[in-house]
Order: sequence, then C-alpha cells, then structure tokens
Amino acid sequence: MISVICSRRYLYAVVLAVAILCSRSPAAHAISLTLAGPDPQSVATAADVTSTIWAGASDGPLVEIVTIGAEAPGGGTFTDIGVPSISPDNGVIFGAEVTDPDGVARWQIYRGSLTAPADRRVVPAIDSRAVSRGCVPNIKLDPYPVAGSNGAIAFIAPEAAGSDVLFRYSDGELTCAVRIGDRTAEGHVLKLMHFGSATMAPSGEVAFNARIDEIESSRSPGAHRSSHLAIILAAPHEPIREIAVEGSREPGGGRYLGGFGLPAAVSTTHGAMVAFTAMNTRGLRARGYGLYLFRGGKIVEMLASGDRTAVGLVSFLSNGRPAISASGLVAVRGASAGRRAILTIRNGHRAVVVAPGHATEIGSRIVSFGDPVICDSGRILVDIIDDHDRNLLDAVDSGNAVRLAMPVVHSSKLIGGFAPPVLAGRLAVNEGGAFTFIGGK
Repeated sequence: MISVICSRRYLYAVVLAVAILCSRSPAAHAISLTLAGPDPQSVATAADVTSTIWAGASDGPLVEIVTIGAEAPGGGTFTDIGVPSISPDNGVIFGAEVTDPDGVARWQIYRGSLTAPADRRVVPAIDSRAVSRGCVPNIKLDPYPVAGSNGAIAFIAPEAAGSDVLFRYSDGELTCAVRIGDRTAEGHVLKLMHFGSATMAPSGEVAFNARIDEIESSRSPGAHRSSHLAIILAAPHEPIREIAVEGSREPGGGRYLGGFGLPAAVSTTHGAMVAFTAMNTRGLRARGYGLYLFRGGKIVEMLASGDRTAVGLVSFLSNGRPAISASGLVAVRGASAGRRAILTIRNGHRAVVVAPGHATEIGSRIVSFGDPVICDSGRILVDIIDDHDRNLLDAVDSGNAVRLAMPVVHSSKLIGGFAPPVLAGRLAVNEGGAFTFIGGK
C-alpha cells in the first residue's frame, strides 16, 4: 500500500520572483521545498498555478518546459503534470499524464531540457527497452520522480505484479531496487513506502519514509510483529538500511516518537548525508522536536526543542524537508518562543536568517514563509509573504547569518523580476542554482 504525503491540488499558491538564484558550483543536488507543519501559511490564492512546469539556470532566462494541453512526444496531449525535480546537469525530471485521441490516459516520466528547441524540449526519460518483464511499473498517479547524476532517476510506484516498489533507472536499465517485503540490513521487514517521500543524492543513494515490521521472536510460530515508522536509506547494490526508527534511541538520549519529516540527501566523499526532523521524548518531557544529520554511519543531533537561538528557545521544527549542502550547512524552518524563523546550523553554531518582521528591499515586512532550500554557495532561498500579501522569493547569504545570542540583523535580497505564479511546496533547486517549479502561464 502506498501512503500519500500530499496532493498538489490542495497546496497554497505563491508568486516566485526570479532573476539570479545562486552562483554556480561544481557540486549540485536537488532539494524539494515543502510547506508543512502545524503553522500553515496564509497565502493569497493565484489563478491557474498547476498548468505549467518552468525552469531556469542560475544566470539564464525562465524556460517553459511543458504545459497542460500541449502535444506530448510520441502523440497524445498532456492532461496533467507532476512535481518536477532537477538533476545536477540541469535536466528537469517530471511525471505527466498523457491522453491519447481515444481518451485513454497514461502516466509516464519525462525529461525536459533548458537548452533544446521548443519542439524537442521534452522527451521520455526512461527508454522503453529498459523495462524488463519482471519489473514493470504501473504508474497511475504522479510518481514524484527524483533525479541523480548521469541520468539516474528514482521513484516509488506500484509494480504490475501488485507490490509497491522503489524503482531505480540508471545506465539505461530500470530495476526494482526495493520491494515491499524486503528485509533491511537490521533484519526487519519493509511494510510500506511513503509515496512522494523519496530524495536522491547525486551519487545515487535514495532516502525515503517507510514503515517496517519488527519480528520480536522469529523462532516462535506465532511471532508477534510490531510496526514502526522509519527513515530508510537505499544505496545502489547494497541492502537497505534503517537510519532512524520510531521507538529507538535518538542521539539526545530520548526516543523517536515518529512524526518523521521528509528526508533530504546530499553526496559527500564519505557517502551520503541525510537530514531529517522527528518528534522525540526525553525524560519527563512528553514531546519535543529534533533535527538530525546522518553522516559517516552515525546520527548526530543538530537542533532540538529547548535549544537557545537569537529569538528564543526552540519550540517547533517543520516536518518538511530541511535544506542541506555538501559542506554540512543545514537550514530548517522552526519556531522559537512562539516566533517562527528559518534557522541554520553548522558545526554547532545556530543562526537566525529569516524571521517575521524582517524588512524586504521594497520596504515591506515579512509575515510568513515556507521551508528553505539551499545552493552549494550557502545561499538560502525561501518563499515569503509580506505585509502587502505579496508572495516573493527571498535570498539570504548564510555567511552573513547572525550567530547565537546576538541581536537579529537581517541581511537578504529579494530576487528581482516576477515570474509566473508557482505552486507552493513545488520548487526544486540543484546546488549549482538551477531551479524548476510547477506554476501558471
């Protein structure tokens, strides 16, 4: 069974302002921004924000990749589009529904190019010859494909035989990398994969939200199974691995309560780093929040409820994807003493980079914002709503971030030049600064 995280038809709409997103860098990975948590944004609705996928390089113009109603390669018409991701080489990967002249609709995964002519801008991303008889995807909804290096793609969808599968496409071959019922390296059974939760590091590791069955006494015929939420890491040609499991000990000495947020992954010379948030419990405290980083085979706690920031003690962390760079900089949306903020953490140093009341370049004030994304340069991007109810994109240089316990001084820059309205929570950026989003015409 597939667990659906969210439907883009019920997300909020914002207007993205785009000119130059980030300076280029050799390393890149895609991060998907997700609005989530107990403090929903109050966003003005924009008309028609789900019709088109747009993309742009960090220093280039905005390009229309595909729009509903356009002719699909191979025939038929695009009648629905899914959430895009962007690869390190700026390829836009997305699922789309195509309806043929007889009214038969099918979902397929496509690749869009920023530089190809308009009539050749979109092509199928997966060679039909790559599908083998024993591994056939049965895609009926947006598969939320995510992109890695060298044309690699991963997505969670049903397989024709009925089981849910993490599919991996690499080197012209489509494989059923992970199936329901597979055992983890720790000996537990994979029971469920959460649809839309997958994230892929450029080097090919995929992290996703799941549920596992733990057999308490495998020798007994009537062995009792207990089920737990988990963050799973699937590396190519290796057993799947449990990063964090509901009920197990977390680095602060308490236990994970579940409530795992969406993971974010990035490649390093020592393997994939994965960042995620989770609810926890410690001692007499019934519930708290933690931001965790998996690296080098171990988990460290980056931030937790009660930690002090420049605007107060941490009281909430978003369950959307955190932002992470290969240098170890992590950014997350949270709240301190009831005041929302975007916080960065690097080497134990905590800083506030965005908070309500910060001024914009156009003289207005920030009211609310979504989860951050980050480029390799350390530049942090976050969609904001100002006190004139305008939806804008704010850019913050993490190098100018305010350190712990210092007065909050906001140093940011609005990205100039209004783009078409973007569906909130559906912006993807690679570390080189190229971006893509679902928006309007």
